[in-house]
Amino acid sequence: MANIETSGARAFEAVLSGEADVAGKRVAIGKLYVPTGRIVACDPLGDRYEAFEKRVPKGTFPVSVLVPSSQGVPAFALIAFKKAKVARWEPASATKKGGVAGYPVDGGLGCFMDAATAEVLERATNKREKAKGFVSYYDDVLSSELDKHDGLWAMHVPERGRKHNVAVFVSGGGDGVYASFWGLDTRGAIVSLVTDFAVLGPIKKVAAASPKAAALFKQGQKLNAKYHHAKAVQALEAAQALDPENVDILRELCNACDAVLREEKSAANAARAIELWTSLIAREPQTDHYVRRAVVHELAGNLESAAEDADKGHEVDLMVKYWTKLGRYKNVKALAADIRKLEEMPVVGASRAIRANNNLGLSLYHLGDRARSAAAFKRAATLLEENRYYGLSDVDAQQATITRNLAVIDGRGSADELEVL
Repeated sequence: MANIETSGARAFEAVLSGEADVAGKRVAIGKLYVPTGRIVACDPLGDRYEAFEKRVPKGTFPVSVLVPSSQGVPAFALIAFKKAKVARWEPASATKKGGVAGYPVDGGLGCFMDAATAEVLERATNKREKAKGFVSYYDDVLSSELDKHDGLWAMHVPERGRKHNVAVFVSGGGDGVYASFWGLDTRGAIVSLVTDFAVLGPIKKVAAASPKAAALFKQGQKLNAKYHHAKAVQALEAAQALDPENVDILRELCNACDAVLREEKSAANAARAIELWTSLIAREPQTDHYVRRAVVHELAGNLESAAEDADKGHEVDLMVKYWTKLGRYKNVKALAADIRKLEEMPVVGASRAIRANNNLGLSLYHLGDRARSAAAFKRAATLLEENRYYGLSDVDAQQATITRNLAVIDGRGSADELEVL
């Protein structure tokens, strides 16, 4: 079974048409109220609420996002207006002149809404700005709603008692300009609308040369979804043996091994995860950006926890190897600098930065650097306090963990009490 480039298709086209399969999940986030048939796609925190030139049927329509496992953020968002096969894709434009129309994102968010809802949102935003203690519409309103769904999406209702809602989602590629496309049937009728967040690189599809490898791959995906991660690893390793060049299999295997490491923290499982993620980054460089933002910090914590029950010297060596080979970090100082960048992100990043600083504190403790370990724990505590009222979950439990870790550093507890977030 070999990987072959899809024939000129955009990434979202290849996925939606079934030409290519991307490991991840398609999340249905709710139904969008469309009273006028005029759709707006924009940054909900911006000031450009211009509707597309084409009109759609009035009613309520399901909105979904695709979240690839390798990135953990939406690659594209879609509104489905009817159940039909898309025959062709056409750039969505706000003018009759056409062309690829993109909207600018400056706050890390995109959205779909009706033109009438745009007026409601603008009114709600202006009202909120006059409220006492106003910080921003994101901080005061949207952040807590997003946090209920892993910080990735929300169905926002600007004014209570009204049907008007806004499908808000993280723009997977961060800030930038993102294009939208109409999916049309053979008669030119609108089937769907997609906004592409430029997350997916060149998509490759699996040729049907080896049905056995394809079957094992699907078996592994199903086992992963049902949390049978150890069995998923067995199926995916068998599939990889039949098709070693298939990146989709490798990516799914990375996620399965990551899950196994979380369940059974051992040096062997850690080494296997390091090997696989390093291999994936070598073949899919864009993964490195997302690994820097999330995976490195998550697995660093797992390796730290493993150090409590295994040979500490070996585990520390694994951590340094992981940071240098996978995260491209030359030393702990470089990792700490990258964690600081997380703190500049919205609450989605703040939550990760709190965990990252806490887990960095554990790492530095095992490396014998108690002063910098204490500084990392204190930074985690500061970030937690600064973002306490911005929709973070499990605040009290996280605070208890960080406080306990600081007590150990101050000599008021044993190393056995150190805990990861």
